Amino acid sequence: MRTMLLLAAATLAAAGCGNPNAVPSHSDVETKAINELKSMTPEQQIERIEKGPMPASAKAAQIQKIKDKAGIK
Repeated sequence: MRTMLLLAAATLAAAGCGNPNAVPSHSDVETKAINELKSMTPEQQIERIEKGPMPASAKAAQIQKIKDKAGIK
């Protein structure tokens, strides 16, 4: 009985071990949101971030990143 429990635990542990460097894939909803964001103008992206639920400091950082990338002052 104890051997079976140890074997089951080892099997579960091994099943959870994958490639630690593997990048998790996006869900369909995430992929759709990413594609939507890529098709927006920088101004639209900024507007969307401003309306979002992020903390103000995170919003400011994201908006600055978009402005820098687009050459907006």
